[in-house]
Amino acid sequence: MAAHVQQMRPRVQMLTVTDAGVPLADEPTRAAITGTLEAIESRIEKQAMSIEGEGFGAGALRAMVAGMTLVVRAQYPIRIFADVPQATAWIAPQAAVALADAVACLRREHARR
Repeated sequence: MAAHVQQMRPRVQMLTVTDAGVPLADEPTRAAITGTLEAIESRIEKQAMSIEGEGFGAGALRAMVAGMTLVVRAQYPIRIFADVPQATAWIAPQAAVALADAVACLRREHARR
């Protein structure tokens, strides 16, 4: 992925979608994610993270992740959202509906497996 992103022009917008109930990644996975993000950081324009879920736990997780983004001090803006439509509206307003539809399609495919 890093090599592909490095070749892209203009810079990319990153959309991350997860559920608040998903367990944290193990250390090797976190290290791989961190390494990839460091390798492509100069190519990222902005990142939207959709951490979906209802209730106090989901809200607390979003608040924790938002706080962590301040500590990380990425070279690009990062915003945390409660759902995909909000995230896509910020990350790419001109393509928000198409992005939200693509995420819905991926979810349907994942559910069939």
